Amino acid sequence: MVALTKDIFYGIHTIAILDRDNGFLPYSDGVLEVVGNLNVNISKELVNLSGGSNPYFFASEDGASSAELQMTVRQLNQSAMRAGLAAVVTTVSSSATGTISSLVNTKGTSVVSATTGIASISLLAGSTAEIKSGYWVVKAESSTTVNIYATTNLDFLRGTDVEVQDSTLKLLAANQTITTGGNTDISTLGIRLTGGSGTIGMTSGDVAIFRIDAPHGGIRQYSIGAVGQTNPYVGIMAYGQTQADGTKTQIFMPRVKLGGLPVNFTEKAFGEFEITGVVTRAVNPFNTAEEIVADVRFIKGA
Repeated sequence: MVALTKDIFYGIHTIAILDRDNGFLPYSDGVLEVVGNLNVNISKELVNLSGGSNPYFFASEDGASSAELQMTVRQLNQSAMRAGLAAVVTTVSSSATGTISSLVNTKGTSVVSATTGIASISLLAGSTAEIKSGYWVVKAESSTTVNIYATTNLDFLRGTDVEVQDSTLKLLAANQTITTGGNTDISTLGIRLTGGSGTIGMTSGDVAIFRIDAPHGGIRQYSIGAVGQTNPYVGIMAYGQTQADGTKTQIFMPRVKLGGLPVNFTEKAFGEFEITGVVTRAVNPFNTAEEIVADVRFIKGA
């Protein structure tokens, strides 16, 4: 029998997410390498003609067609978060001494005050080894004292060991006094609270929060769900694994709308994310005389 041509898919190598508005330039970190699969389900509706008692159709014609994308990845990056969730990306440079956010009022307005509360929060010089990463809560215990409350014990053993005092997650055995223009150092967290310029007078029960990051190699933060954020149309280019005979496979989709993605934390497991989307018709940049949904290529080994 004559040898027949066989186009065979095998494996997956990478998936690239491309910025359509920038000439299909890859987004920053725009290639997904830890990938499980990519499936493009191209389906066609059939419109059938029936009537009378005949059990079979008299005719069938093409109806609407659709192309839906599903891919499983085991990593996230800027491109996936922008395309899948319209996330706004903020980066923080690496720091050998750690970073700290501002202290922000979240209940009442008296804890953070330039005059009558805590004017500022900062990392305590020389206490880098004590910094414990996490979100921390400051509660006014009286008009002049505060205590710190934990949201995790993740870094409790970093530097000097700490432990919460009771089920309220209060961290410090003694409340800390805030004084006019004075510094209140909490050495076991590596932070300093500086009092306001006037008479300290906080409202008991008011709350503020802050965030600390111990020395790190850089931070990438994704803000999701802000008003006005819209998932962009993107291009997708996926490559199969090179086969034993040198054959390579590719699929290019010039216009894809991704429909969100999960963010999951799983016990003793790497995160796995299923991303879905819709593939729409668009001009083929390699042949502008045609519009396509996808371009599939099999490059045979030499």
